[in-house]
Amino acid sequence: MINDLYELEELYGRAEGALYVDEMLVNYNEQAFTSALKQGLLETRTVCIGPNCGRILCWLTEKGRCKASATMH
Repeated sequence: MINDLYELEELYGRAEGALYVDEMLVNYNEQAFTSALKQGLLETRTVCIGPNCGRILCWLTEKGRCKASATMH
């Protein structure tokens, strides 16, 4: 999961490496997602404006980025 987010960041930039939590849970199990949050590998924030108001965005923290980078290179 963190490797996939890292690849998105590498290909499209950090802003495009953010995904909605509901979309993440379709592709990854909830336990893995929750574990990554608890480990500080992911950060989340609720969208407060626009058509996606109320949805939760998720992206890599610097710790998550470093961990993914180490496994990718």
